[in-house]
Amino acid sequence: MNRAPRVRYAQHIFAPLMGWDNDRVRQALERHEAGDFRESADLAEALLTDERLDGALQQRIDGLLALPLSFEVSTETGDTAAAGLAQRKAAEVWWRFCPEPVLRDVLKWLIMLGVAVVQLNWTEERGQWLPLLEVWHPRDLWFDGHEITYKVGTPTAQIGIALDPYKWAVFASGSQTPWMNGAVRRVAMYYLAKQQMFTDWAHYSEVYGHPTRVGKYPAALDESDETARERDAYQDALVNAGKSPVIMLPVDIDSEGKAAAGWGYELVQADGASAVEVFERGIRYCDSAAAMAILRQTLTMEPAPIGSHALGKVHNAVRHEGKRADTEGLATTGHFEVLRPWALFNFGDERLAPWPKWDTRTPEEREAQAEAEVLEARRRADVAKAEAEARRAVAEARKAEAAAEAEAARLRAEVLGRFAEAVTVLEGGKMAGKVELEELARGFGVPLARDPTDP
Repeated sequence: MNRAPRVRYAQHIFAPLMGWDNDRVRQALERHEAGDFRESADLAEALLTDERLDGALQQRIDGLLALPLSFEVSTETGDTAAAGLAQRKAAEVWWRFCPEPVLRDVLKWLIMLGVAVVQLNWTEERGQWLPLLEVWHPRDLWFDGHEITYKVGTPTAQIGIALDPYKWAVFASGSQTPWMNGAVRRVAMYYLAKQQMFTDWAHYSEVYGHPTRVGKYPAALDESDETARERDAYQDALVNAGKSPVIMLPVDIDSEGKAAAGWGYELVQADGASAVEVFERGIRYCDSAAAMAILRQTLTMEPAPIGSHALGKVHNAVRHEGKRADTEGLATTGHFEVLRPWALFNFGDERLAPWPKWDTRTPEEREAQAEAEVLEARRRADVAKAEAEARRAVAEARKAEAAAEAEAARLRAEVLGRFAEAVTVLEGGKMAGKVELEELARGFGVPLARDPTDP
């Protein structure tokens, strides 16, 4: 039997890079599109600090993890008993080597970067070889276009995945360049624009959120240093009264053009309420676009508009189809790159590996199928009842036929007995010469033995 690889590669320990600007984001995306995920992995970590982006991603992942999981028996081999055993064993140990936290990380990188790589750490437990899955952080992952293989970096070496069989599994959202389907390419600029709008809004609020205090004092106080100290004391009192800026204006005349020699104070509020709507609309648009990129729809992340029932059905249908596509991809990779090696090392034949299957039916589909199963069960019961009644009718008919045949045989025996008695009486009586016994026997259907002396 084949032996599972026992080597285990260590990953780097690092902290993701922060402080993203336009140039760094563009550089990370350019390298990502070239198959280098070092910076785009850090960028994805930064994107998920946004509560809307992280909420959309977790909503998509939670919807997949909550689905019931079963395993279908392999049909590749004629050994149905061994295939059934492998199916039952896989159902027992799947969550041991692929628990929910691991699957959550796989989905995270698969959605955000378009590719997720896991290391299969083979260990022997209770007489079985189990591939304990370890998600490899994509910061140490890239695609080598010359050797046409993914490579991972360890503290001591660079490992080509294709050259290390049964040790790695690659979950991908495409065949040639799956990383081009990563959500990071679509949401990064919206995230950056949203952060810039928050910064601009904060600066805007700093200017327009605090009214200016305008202190007025007699202009004559500026004529000498001694009187100016009185003006400065008044200014200090206004400054210490709060955080709003203070402007001191000398006053010679009042608003009516008359001489004004007294003190004054007023608040001047900037008018910029209309500009707030620009920031709000921009941020809402960025949130909506990011939700669309991750969830494929926006209704579950936004307040429901009036008359949204029909629209909600459409959005749920889109999300449901995406969920089916996600589970099909997971099932295919899980079968070929995880369960087939597991079947090979434990049963000696990778063809025995079962297929994982997530139940993606909607509640309406489950209800409809349950009703269909009930109707089918009733139909089968009706057919079985009709067949039983038909068999009963045939049995009763045969019973009646047998009874009729028995009655006919009894009557025949009775007739033959009387005939024999009659023949005996006739042969010994006066009518013996007048009765043709052979004709009488033929009339009663009595067979006569042939006389051997007859020609």
